[in-house]
Amino acid sequence: MNFNEWFDEHIDNDEERSDIKTLVNHGADSGVANIIYTNECVELYDQFEREIWEAMFEDAEEQGFSTPEQMLVGCKRSDMLSDYESSKTLKVWYMCERRAHQKYNDEELWEKE
Repeated sequence: MNFNEWFDEHIDNDEERSDIKTLVNHGADSGVANIIYTNECVELYDQFEREIWEAMFEDAEEQGFSTPEQMLVGCKRSDMLSDYESSKTLKVWYMCERRAHQKYNDEELWEKE
């Protein structure tokens, strides 16, 4: 199972798409099941570390940053980078928000056709 498959199974699993809307409109720190607690996020990060790193590195390069951490310094919860476990949580939240935006944008395009 990869991260996107995990996300689709554990986050995007209701008809109303309420968690997708929450992630897109308010961010992961507003509280979404399965990614609320640090221990949940640390476990997810450890499971998908390489995939998370590669996606974040790709996004950082596209935005003109040398590293994912430089990119994250500009986010509203950059305070979480100062602690090892919190930084893992922030990276999982980033991935969840990234996936939510991908799905939201794909749906918008699909609905316009």
